[in-house]
Amino acid sequence: MNAFFGFPKRGRQKIWAYRTMLDEKVCEECWSFEDKEFVCEEDESPRRYFEYAEEVTEDYWNVRLHPNCRCYLELVDENEEEVEEE
Repeated sequence: MNAFFGFPKRGRQKIWAYRTMLDEKVCEECWSFEDKEFVCEEDESPRRYFEYAEEVTEDYWNVRLHPNCRCYLELVDENEEEVEEE
């Protein structure tokens, strides 16, 4: 079973980890995503999972899951993986 959200195919992939501020202001919805990882193909952005995400830097995106959201996605791995076709 895949430990990530998304179904990687082939080629360069980026793996993003969801991060919260780890404090008492974090809502339940955001806590539910803490440390979960999301796979994007080379030509995709994290908006595949979070419609209102905003790129801050090449390896850091604000999530904007709800008003006043302070959560972000952090690039944790960038790899090139070949998947055998059946």
